Amino acid sequence: EVERVLGGSCKKEKGCVLKMWIDGASRGNPGLASYGVYVTDADGSKVREISRCIGKYTNNVAEWQAAVEGLRSAVELKARRVELSSDSKLVVMQLTGKWQVRHPHLQPYCNKAQKLARQIEDFDIKWVPREDNKEADRLANYALDFGDKVWEYE
Repeated sequence: EVERVLGGSCKKEKGCVLKMWIDGASRGNPGLASYGVYVTDADGSKVREISRCIGKYTNNVAEWQAAVEGLRSAVELKARRVELSSDSKLVVMQLTGKWQVRHPHLQPYCNKAQKLARQIEDFDIKWVPREDNKEADRLANYALDFGDKVWEYE
């Protein structure tokens, strides 16, 4: 389900600057898993919110799927600059190449995220404490409780 809401400011114009927070969740590990992606423009106006349930996976897979979906959204929105924040040190360190991907089932997610990131002119990813990632966490839990939903702000 996609809900369009008036008030966003990124209108898919080339050169858009986006700030993005991502989070994966799993009730059980592995267990029912989901992710949330919270996107704003440089001024903090909401652009897109994504809540998606993904089935039975580990938390690490959910975190990686959040990263891929966030980057896919950034490319779709024609972002020139993306500042991505995650409370998953694993995703941040592996995506930047500082840590090796040791589990073969995670490698395709890392490869896809890196490929998407290369399509963005200016990409930065940083680790944030969980308490600074509340919006993405809220969206991941929304999917577990209520199902998939995307909010587009226009």
